Amino acid sequence: SADTDDDGIPDGVEDADQDGERDPGETDPTLADTDGDGIPDGVEDADQDGKIDRGETDPNNADSDGDGLPDGIEDANGNGEVDEGETDPTSADTDGDGIPDSVEDLDGDGLVGPGETDPANDDSDSDGLPDGVEDANGNGLFDDGETNPTLADTDGDGLPDGVEDADGD
Repeated sequence: SADTDDDGIPDGVEDADQDGERDPGETDPTLADTDGDGIPDGVEDADQDGKIDRGETDPNNADSDGDGLPDGIEDANGNGEVDEGETDPTSADTDGDGIPDSVEDLDGDGLVGPGETDPANDDSDSDGLPDGVEDANGNGLFDDGETNPTLADTDGDGLPDGVEDADGD
């Protein structure tokens, strides 16, 4: 079957009703990357059946998990897998710490920069307290009454925050 855009999905699957129009739920058979997120439709729809299955990103939505980071930033190499240093474009909170990936990656570049927590590591500073406990309000900022999730020893007394707050509250 023809694959005009060479994305791996046959034209008849992309334009399911074969009317030559891009209807809701269909991808564009003339564009290899319908949503423009940098990941080809045939990678996002890994089994190339025209349906979004578990573990697949949506080739019609540049931010499949709705976390504010485009799929192409989260899956930086565009291979459809969550590799080391990447976040999961099918999960708004890759590390499960209660803070959305886009809040942890404040500048949205897919890299852990100064003042940012790692959206792929639930304890960015390795102090024994999850980022979501340290940043209690989940806003990605170090506020009064919180410990700093980017510093293992917020108060600088030589004891890691996880030792000082052993019960994690």
